[in-house]
Amino acid sequence: MKKILFLSLFIIVCKYAFSQPYNYAEAFQKTVWFPEVQRDGAVSKGAVLPDGTTISNRVNWRSDSYMSDGKAIQNDPYSPNGVPDLTGGWFDAGDPPKW
Repeated sequence: MKKILFLSLFIIVCKYAFSQPYNYAEAFQKTVWFPEVQRDGAVSKGAVLPDGTTISNRVNWRSDSYMSDGKAIQNDPYSPNGVPDLTGGWFDAGDPPKW
């Protein structure tokens, strides 16, 4: 009898614990925005949506970053002017190394 009571109580608790609604729209939005937020360099000026949001920069705190990367390197044989242009790319999970 105790096993049946325990099993019934366990099922009831699990039903309410795991049946909480989840905001899938917010999760999808963050999934789509993640690569955009991890970008490095200049924010390209894309098309403007009716609400004034640009398609290329939908996050209000995101702006140009690390625009002078590579300026300290001189005499780069692979760059036309000797200074490599290292702007652009993506950060790795918000860390400084970029790809």
